[in-house]
Amino acid sequence: MDTQLDVHVSFQMVGHTTLYAADVAFYQSLPNYTETAMDAGNAGSYRIVVPRPNMWDFLQFTGGAVLSSTVLATAIKAWLQSHKTKITVTETKSMTKITYEGPGLKEPVPAIQNMLETLGDRGTRKSLNIEAERLDTTPITANEAQRLADFR
Repeated sequence: MDTQLDVHVSFQMVGHTTLYAADVAFYQSLPNYTETAMDAGNAGSYRIVVPRPNMWDFLQFTGGAVLSSTVLATAIKAWLQSHKTKITVTETKSMTKITYEGPGLKEPVPAIQNMLETLGDRGTRKSLNIEAERLDTTPITANEAQRLADFR
């Protein structure tokens, strides 16, 4: 049974650097994915902006897609076959999590699909948060980025 999934992502950038090693390329590889950039540098402003950061801009990105469980499972499997990434999927109502790591993910697509469909409450539509973290890079935190920005 295919379950409809509302997939949500969030990540931050300073200049051209993604904070916390977010694997933005995975998010952008999802079918029907859209994202919005907001200026996070001015406390409380969060105005929507065109994502053309300079070295000192703090941008908050939110994105999402509506996908079937089959499509998301296939995307996770395909990505983790060749990328050193950790993908954590959280069902927003129950906060139940599942994590997959690549490269060389061994779980087949049907097993991943089954896990996505059984996260949290049973139903034909679920809301999921996805975090994709690159494991081949040292994460930069917001505090470290702020210290770098203070040197300008």
